[in-house]
Amino acid sequence: MTTTATGTPGTAKRITQLALRYGMVILLVVLIVAAQISYPSFLSPTNLQNTITQNASMAIIAIGMTLVIIGGGFDLSVAGTFGMSSVAYAMLYMAGLPVFAAMLIALAIGLLAGLFNGLVITKLQVNALIATLASSSIFLGTAALVSGMKPIIVPSGQQFNLLGVGRLGPVSIPFILVIVLFVLGGILLAKSTYGRQLYAVGGNREAARLTGLAVNRITIISYVITGFLAAFAAVILASKLSVGDSSQATSVALDAITAVVLGGTSLYGGTGAMWRTAIGVGILATLNNLFSSLALPSPAQDLIKGAVLIAAVAFEVVVRRSTTHAS
Repeated sequence: MTTTATGTPGTAKRITQLALRYGMVILLVVLIVAAQISYPSFLSPTNLQNTITQNASMAIIAIGMTLVIIGGGFDLSVAGTFGMSSVAYAMLYMAGLPVFAAMLIALAIGLLAGLFNGLVITKLQVNALIATLASSSIFLGTAALVSGMKPIIVPSGQQFNLLGVGRLGPVSIPFILVIVLFVLGGILLAKSTYGRQLYAVGGNREAARLTGLAVNRITIISYVITGFLAAFAAVILASKLSVGDSSQATSVALDAITAVVLGGTSLYGGTGAMWRTAIGVGILATLNNLFSSLALPSPAQDLIKGAVLIAAVAFEVVVRRSTTHAS
């Protein structure tokens, strides 16, 4: 008689695999419990809404980044796109354009930035990391030159602020936008033909090409969507703070990338889900809330976030090895 017959080893193995697969969900639950203990009103509807609202820009960029990474790419240019769109939105409004027109132009800048990245990567065959790192430098440099290396301050209490601080009844507009965009992103990935094609491209680019998929077009679309969402995130934050400022871009973009990796979307491409990114955003948003309640200094916050990111990537490696051995 072997121990396998009892079913105990098999059960233990399944439990281990579930723990590995949903490890970040468990981490989020632990963080929420810790936050509730240190901050008793953490789970109140008002605070939960405020937490998402405060992290809306990061969450929106993370949605686009999920698409790019699942497709086997990477986009370091979101910081540049964010900074350029933020400055453009504020400058155009201060120049006398209606708020809606200024917003449309800022969003168009994001679309064009994404298209530029996609074309450089697919047509010129430049490595995605190098291409987007270079384009981020171009975009941030352009924003700094156009703005005179100064933040563009907009007087508060105007239409400019509506998207960032406005409310529909008791619910903030940024909160609504985050929820809607996550739902749309989830549908795009899980239910659409494009989503299935994106997984195929990220899983095996050459195999996808041989099956007749328009690999370049699929890749370009992912970068265009990400550029658009980075610009949209910039518009929301500029509206909230009444300032167009390229210097805000780096931290927001890094947090977005961290959220995607934390959620479990594989940096190798072909694996991931929008709900996983939502979990990653939840982890970072909870951490940010804890940092704020504990009045933790910025250097300590950066240290913890960096350690969490390394741990998340290492955890992904463990999960991949476990999955490989199990198969």
